[in-house]
Amino acid sequence: MTPKEKAIYDRAYRERNRDRIAARRRASRPAINDNRRDWYDRNRDRQNAYMREVVYPKRRDRVLDGRIMKLYGLTLTDYRNLLAKQEGGCAICHTSNPGGSRGRFCVDHDHKTGRVRGLLCQSCNRAIGLLGDDANRLIAAAAYLR
Repeated sequence: MTPKEKAIYDRAYRERNRDRIAARRRASRPAINDNRRDWYDRNRDRQNAYMREVVYPKRRDRVLDGRIMKLYGLTLTDYRNLLAKQEGGCAICHTSNPGGSRGRFCVDHDHKTGRVRGLLCQSCNRAIGLLGDDANRLIAAAAYLR
């Protein structure tokens, strides 16, 4: 029997025995779930390490890429190039620690034009935001501090 003939035969068999196959799957589902649960219990540390080291970083990059593209028109590569251009730190205070719970720099942009100005740490981004993105208020605040 050629592979093509076998595929036709298998499809016809599944078609004729659809109810019987479904019943067998339903009957074996609890055992399959128990086996998976047991495996996970035995391999919890290994599975958690795999998720932490492999799955979550990929997911985080994919989510970040979609988010910054949607909000600012930047790809993840653009983001990384901008960070490299800023020597891996905040555009204002030059810290390499972005702060915040997400552990990444904020994309600073002009709210009127949408133009990206740079990447900022959480503290500098908040400071600029609290001053309403107003350069005159920022100068006045700097003069006050002196």
